[in-house]
Amino acid sequence: LRQAFADDRVQGIFIRFETPGGVVDDGIDEVSEILRENREKAGGKPVWGFCDVACSAGYWIASQCDRLVASRTG
Repeated sequence: LRQAFADDRVQGIFIRFETPGGVVDDGIDEVSEILRENREKAGGKPVWGFCDVACSAGYWIASQCDRLVASRTG
């Protein structure tokens, strides 16, 4: 994510979530913080998420996206 945010060729980021839940591992705080920092700075790149399934830690990260899209069953 940091590389994508720093790369001028990248216009935005699209993340597909397929996370049925489970154990939260190290790094989730860092991923959330990276997404939050991008959103808070002026001119941050848009981050969209597609949620087929986004439970538990997956939803934690998805909630940091600028926009979420879900399938009918999502």
